[in-house]
Amino acid sequence: MKHLTKIAIFTALIIPSVIFAAAKKKCPPAATEAQVKISDLNLPSDFNPRTYVALNKDLQDYIKDNKIPEAKINEWATQHYLTNGFKEKRAYK
Repeated sequence: MKHLTKIAIFTALIIPSVIFAAAKKKCPPAATEAQVKISDLNLPSDFNPRTYVALNKDLQDYIKDNKIPEAKINEWATQHYLTNGFKEKRAYK
């Protein structure tokens, strides 16, 4: 069942978000679709995208500098954690 959850997250969130992230300049390193592995998709059950952004000043700066719309911040932050933050062992809570 956990595997199906990871596939659902990848399909619904990562693929559209990777395209969005790749289009931005000066983006904190964004994974391309080919770099994202299902085994890397470990979203903790207590993950809160707003807390993740609040704990990482460089993400706040990126959101501000690139004018990411308020409605897209949660999606962007979740995508960033799954593709970068998890591997970088960034604080999320």
